[in-house]
Amino acid sequence: MASRTEKQKNDLVNTVVDRIGSKMSDKKAVLAKAFAQGFFANVAADDLVMQDPDDLYGAAMSLFNFAAKRADGGILLRVFNPRREQHGWRSPHTIIEIVHDDMPFLVDSVTMELNRRGLAVHLVVHPVFSTSRNDKGRMTAVDVAGEGVRESHMHIEVDEQHDDAALRAIEVGLAASLGDNRAAVEDWEPMRGRLQDIITEIK
Repeated sequence: MASRTEKQKNDLVNTVVDRIGSKMSDKKAVLAKAFAQGFFANVAADDLVMQDPDDLYGAAMSLFNFAAKRADGGILLRVFNPRREQHGWRSPHTIIEIVHDDMPFLVDSVTMELNRRGLAVHLVVHPVFSTSRNDKGRMTAVDVAGEGVRESHMHIEVDEQHDDAALRAIEVGLAASLGDNRAAVEDWEPMRGRLQDIITEIK
């Protein structure tokens, strides 16, 4: 039997999904509903039950809209403070949104960079979606399973930063960290192959 908090979480997610259906065209709503359900699927109920449904809707749709268009292999990254009058939702934290090809060590690389800057991480939402995009990079299908390119979508909440320069510095630092992570992951197999060649030559 689901716990009381799990039921509250399910009710909140259903409220968000219903709101999507009332605010979007049918075609876009199908995508957005699948995204929202995947977005919240692995978030602990305790992290959601005290939040305003408007802000949960805003957080999920902010990342959904940010991820809507992405070039093949490109990195989407932004750091901002959501304000209700500007973004339609709010958070007491600074928000980091990242869309990236799924690969090992992404969350580790990001959290290490944030820790290096002395920032407390309050929440990490990290769904991995199978996505399909058209030749312009526009998302046409999204699911937590199935066919498509595996993409990491990250919503991270850290201590609120009030200075634009601080927001920009976090963004620059994360971009560098993600670049280093990609280089390490993509170089791993060629390095391993070269090492095996050297071992063979020595033998």
